[in-house]
Amino acid sequence: MKHFYRFLAISFSVLGIVSCGGDGYSSPTPTPTPTPNSTTFKATLNGTNAGTGSSATGTGTLIFSNTTKKFSITVTYSGMIATAAHIHTSTSTPPGAIVFPLIAGGGGGYPTTYSLDNQVLNTTQEADLKAGSYYVNIHSNAFPDGEIKGTLIKQ
Repeated sequence: MKHFYRFLAISFSVLGIVSCGGDGYSSPTPTPTPTPNSTTFKATLNGTNAGTGSSATGTGTLIFSNTTKKFSITVTYSGMIATAAHIHTSTSTPPGAIVFPLIAGGGGGYPTTYSLDNQVLNTTQEADLKAGSYYVNIHSNAFPDGEIKGTLIKQ
């Protein structure tokens, strides 16, 4: 009987440890939440904006803190397999320089979100963001220069 209880205790311990392991799924990155002293920017991404004719679409929400000068952005998309995503600027020479690479989200397979959290802007970058000079561009193998894009517009 003593051995039975030991076996039972060990079995429950092993099951408890195994059930706490990761399942390979990562919850999607939540859309940033505005705060009292923040500015929201949104982007509508599509193939027309990128000049590709792609039917893929996406949206981006960027929240900029006017106090800390930090922003967080989440970009979601569908209808394509992305290879990378970035925030570009239209004011650089040459136009289209990458300002901020975005980080792929999701758990396994192909991501459906990209994000960046708590990125600090300098004075020039803040002015470019507020002037509407930043756009989100999502790249694919079919369109390595960007399949869909959209300008971040103050809301």
